[in-house]
Amino acid sequence: MTILTTPELAENLGGGDSYIRTRNNVVKGLAITTELNPEAPEVIVVGNRVRIKENDRLFLEQQEYVPVI
Repeated sequence: MTILTTPELAENLGGGDSYIRTRNNVVKGLAITTELNPEAPEVIVVGNRVRIKENDRLFLEQQEYVPVI
């Protein structure tokens, strides 16, 4: 298994340090661990912070598959 750093993920999937990676208000990928999401990638548990909820809404609305790393 390859472990990517936050800067590597930002370059490949979208900026920032959130686990819901976005670029130009489009979700480009999810950076998650099975430790916090044991049923991933089928089930992703999201938090309730404002930024996470906004990005979660974007992801649901776009209805596209994204990489899960």
